[in-house]
This record gives sequence, structure tokens and C-alpha cells, in this order.
Amino acid sequence: MRKTAMSAIIYEVLDLGTGITDADGQIASSGAGIPSFIGMLDKAVQVIIKKFSDPTMIRPGDVFSTNDPWYGGVTHLNDVVFVMPVFIENEIVAWTANTAHWPDIGGMYPGSLSTDAI
Repeated sequence: MRKTAMSAIIYEVLDLGTGITDADGQIASSGAGIPSFIGMLDKAVQVIIKKFSDPTMIRPGDVFSTNDPWYGGVTHLNDVVFVMPVFIENEIVAWTANTAHWPDIGGMYPGSLSTDAI
């Protein structure tokens, strides 16, 4: 995430959180980032699991995204969570999740720093 980010707040400040949960959404591992972000990744996964409780609704390659404070604990519009199921033989065995502060949501250019803005 850090290597591909176009926002300095992500790649320099590490305003992000990454983690892996088990199939039930319980945190199993976490990476670098802000502890409060990492601490809410499992909540976001659990909400996705509850919302899509029919397991046939979730397929390999699906990626879920939310920035709703009622669905995962983010604090405002610019905190975005991405969640992806991990399958083995058509069964969800884990989830990967990441969150970051995206300052360029709705911006003209990556990073929302534009000399053309009026």
C-alpha cells in the first residue's frame, strides 16, 4: 500500500492500517500503520460478513469498500476501508483489510493539490 500510494500522507506519514482476519473477522495479524486504524479493521470485516450473510453472495475477486462510520468505525469521509475475502477451495478462510486516509476523495488530481483549482 505504501509503495503504490500517490498521497504523501499515506506513503510518508503511514496514515494507514493493514491486517488479516480469520474467516469470522477476528484480527489475526496486522502491519504497520496507525493503531486505531488497525483496531477497527476487524469491525469492518465483521460488518461485511453480516451484511452479506449468504456465503454464495461473496465470490473470489470481490473487494468491498466503505467509508461509512456505521460500517467499520471510520471517523470521516476520507477514511476508506477495503476488504477482500481469501478463498481456499471455494471456502472463505480469511480476509485481508486495509484502511487509509485518502485526502484526494473528489479532488481534480491525485493528492487534491491543483494549481488549476478556482
